[in-house]
Amino acid sequence: MLTFSTPSLLYLSLLLFLSHHSPVLSCWIENSSRCQSAPFVPGHSLVGEGFDVVTLRRKASYVVDVKTFLTPAGTCTLCRNPLQDNRLQKDGLNMDLFVSAGLEVGGTHSTARAFARARTREDRYSFSTHMVTCSHYSYRVSRKPPLSSEFSKDLARLPEFFIVSFQQYTELIQTYGTHYIDKVYLGGRLRRVTAVRTCLSSLNGLSSDEVHSCLSQGIRVGLGNAKLSGNQQSCTKVLQNWDVSTSYSSGLHQHYTEVSGGTVWSGEFSLTHDDSLGYRNWLKTLKDIPDVVSYSLKPMYELMPTEEHKTGMKLAIQVYLEANGISSSHSKPSCWYTPNLASNCCPLETSKGTVVVTIIRAWDLYGDYAGETDR
Repeated sequence: MLTFSTPSLLYLSLLLFLSHHSPVLSCWIENSSRCQSAPFVPGHSLVGEGFDVVTLRRKASYVVDVKTFLTPAGTCTLCRNPLQDNRLQKDGLNMDLFVSAGLEVGGTHSTARAFARARTREDRYSFSTHMVTCSHYSYRVSRKPPLSSEFSKDLARLPEFFIVSFQQYTELIQTYGTHYIDKVYLGGRLRRVTAVRTCLSSLNGLSSDEVHSCLSQGIRVGLGNAKLSGNQQSCTKVLQNWDVSTSYSSGLHQHYTEVSGGTVWSGEFSLTHDDSLGYRNWLKTLKDIPDVVSYSLKPMYELMPTEEHKTGMKLAIQVYLEANGISSSHSKPSCWYTPNLASNCCPLETSKGTVVVTIIRAWDLYGDYAGETDR
């Protein structure tokens, strides 16, 4: 079963979210011939897929059977899709109505985190995320879903004893991931992760909070949801990415953009004026080409056929997560009473510094008549 929704615009501070209201959905049981000719609902195969919580990526390998749509009696469920001119479409036999909210998980090896790690190796940064989400469809798998034929075959070849078959459990994780998508919202999502140079902002008279506030306003302006008013001119150098104190070529901030769903759109737009044409054209395509925008996961070991397999899979996932985790440090630098440095270790003025030179070795210093360096 499934539900459809239509978007209306709502603003939240750093999170822009397109909410939805569900129209009445007309569905009924139909015979085999009508079922065979009807297309699937958009994005029906985006649930029941394997998922890796380390990389935050879908594995393109299915653990749940999402292809079967006929019951043993040769019937299926057909629905009219109000978002596509009431076209008749079928849903999978093993999908139920989705009523829960989606869940975001944090991956240590995700692309966004890789962007953040690369920036922190260069300089001191603060980060923020701006996101636009538009949901149109939602699905969930049934309580006890039948497994896909490929996954069932791989499980049948899996030995029960984890210690002697560690490599096979690891290969299963590499193929199907650590979890599977149990519930899903489909539509489109724009996510923009911004890295702001903390010390460079300080030299320009801006705190990190002020920079991120300006960026939030600029994103609303760029997407056509606000205008830059006169009292917001203080944001000009942030929105135009100008460093006026040192003329640093890379500017005050850098960003990374992800776009999911719809036709190809880079997700890039101006922060200083309405540049929303590409964005609005992209929104129009989400009903026909949806992608996952939020989801709920269940651990892969819940699908194991025996308790021995379940225990082995739990251990394999634990080893995989520990091997690919990253340590996090919440300690902040302190530079009290250091010349030209603020308490957070950012410079107070440009073009000033302290250089300490230690001479380890010297030779041929002919002016030193008494020392050993002249010998």
